[in-house]
Amino acid sequence: MRHWRVMLAMFQAGFVAATFQLLTVAFATITVWFLWRSSVGEWLPPFMVSRLGPSTMALSFLAWAYLLTAVGFALTHGRSVEATAQRIHVAAQIIQPKDPADVAKALFVQSLITAVVLAIVDLAVSPESFVGAGRYMGLGSLYSLIWPAALSVGIAAFGATAHAAYGAVR
Repeated sequence: MRHWRVMLAMFQAGFVAATFQLLTVAFATITVWFLWRSSVGEWLPPFMVSRLGPSTMALSFLAWAYLLTAVGFALTHGRSVEATAQRIHVAAQIIQPKDPADVAKALFVQSLITAVVLAIVDLAVSPESFVGAGRYMGLGSLYSLIWPAALSVGIAAFGATAHAAYGAVR
């Protein structure tokens, strides 16, 4: 059990960023939902309103908001990033490779690639089978929100872990 706790401690920055991203996703979704229900699109200037309708505009806005906040949390430098960088550095020295920085570099590259791939997939359209399942269950557009929200949590987690690993290399 102790080994798992030590292993999870190396990803503290990712867990903290993911938690903040989850809270931000919930807050942004609730705020946009209330604004959409109050017909905020009616008093917006015509150039700001999408021709596709307010629900498409809200979904597009939320997808970008999720992505940008995830990137922000991934790039934020704080105590959790510093503590995680220190733990990665210590763990790299314990396994005694030729160059302890190689371990942190490998973790950095793997986490960065994962965060970038998740961001690219997030910008793509939600999978039709996923959205179709939502329509079948009667949840409609909710599944179109779950896809970018879930991916943004991964972007924040892996991005913060990459940030900490980069700090361990320096």
